[in-house]
Amino acid sequence: MDDQSEYIKILFSKYASGKASAEEVEEFLELLSQGTFDQEISSSMQDIISKTTPDASLDHRRWARVLADIKEQGLLPSRNTKLRWNLGIAASIAIVIGSFILLFYKKPLPQQSNLSSTIVDRSPGQNSATLTLGNGKKIKLIAAANGKLAVEPGAVITKSAEGEIIYDSTAQASTPAPNQYNTLSTANGETYHLKLPDGSEVWLNAASSLSYKASLIEDGKRMVRLTGEAYFQVAKDKKHPFIVASEKQEIKVLGTHFNVNTYKDEPAVRTTLLEGSVQITSVNGNTIKMKPGQEVSMVGATFSTANVDPEDAVAWTKDQLQFDNKTVPEIMRQIARWYDVQVIFNSDIPEGTWTGAISRQRRLSQVLRMMQKSNEVKFKFDGKKLYVSK
Repeated sequence: MDDQSEYIKILFSKYASGKASAEEVEEFLELLSQGTFDQEISSSMQDIISKTTPDASLDHRRWARVLADIKEQGLLPSRNTKLRWNLGIAASIAIVIGSFILLFYKKPLPQQSNLSSTIVDRSPGQNSATLTLGNGKKIKLIAAANGKLAVEPGAVITKSAEGEIIYDSTAQASTPAPNQYNTLSTANGETYHLKLPDGSEVWLNAASSLSYKASLIEDGKRMVRLTGEAYFQVAKDKKHPFIVASEKQEIKVLGTHFNVNTYKDEPAVRTTLLEGSVQITSVNGNTIKMKPGQEVSMVGATFSTANVDPEDAVAWTKDQLQFDNKTVPEIMRQIARWYDVQVIFNSDIPEGTWTGAISRQRRLSQVLRMMQKSNEVKFKFDGKKLYVSK
């Protein structure tokens, strides 16, 4: 084997394991697009599989992510487009995936499905939110200039060049006042990143809100109130526990990374722990402690715990729509919030579960066309209404 063939195998191995640098990823995709090294890549893939346990070899999430990235570069074959990656390597990948779907493909099709000609396409969401200050003033952040936004009781609020809201309690601020709260809220199709005065960071998903005092401290605790979904990276402070309160539960932490989904249209409140530990208390006083890699679902006041891949829960913070054994209604709820559409199911709701990943920066039509290729779900637009059927 010549040096270049060996090198492409090394690049693929690093790429598939997520250890490749940005430069190596770019180089690998460029070499891949040439179509010269399909045999080496196929061989490398089989070699990786042969060295893993049976369970690991069926880690469809891992390969779905690799393939999602490659698909973004336009390197996977599709009907009615020029084939830039030959069918040999595509077949090898299909063998690796086995019975699992390739992105949103649930089975091969004899023909291409098309969206209704009445489609009015939707752009992906954006980095935006509305900040409501303690005095009731509202600031639309997408239109706000970078720099100081306001001086609030306990903190100075600024907007960074990266579009992040930062609360600085060490800067000159007005005297803390009781019962004054700030609220950061997102509409459908919006997301935002916030840095609190203790250094904790919050990523707020679409159709969500977070309320807190500008100083963050309330009765000796760091207190925030959440509706919708947010991912937290909490700074350590043993003297001041961090509390995330929502309608049905309260989460107590000292320093950790976790995701909370409290959307009212979801059947359960879900908390997913990436690192550290948290304690959840329901409104009726039931408590449960979590370990990293666990997801706690609460229906009513009853907790249930499952071991999960926590990266699935926070894929949205990395601009990914990612699903692992999700039903079509579960997927469509995420799509409705991000693309700001009203989803309406006809009498026949598509059955089964789906696994896949695609960038949230894709237009809605691109997402739906990928799903429609399964031949198990159809879509039709009428203004902002999206009708779903078998």
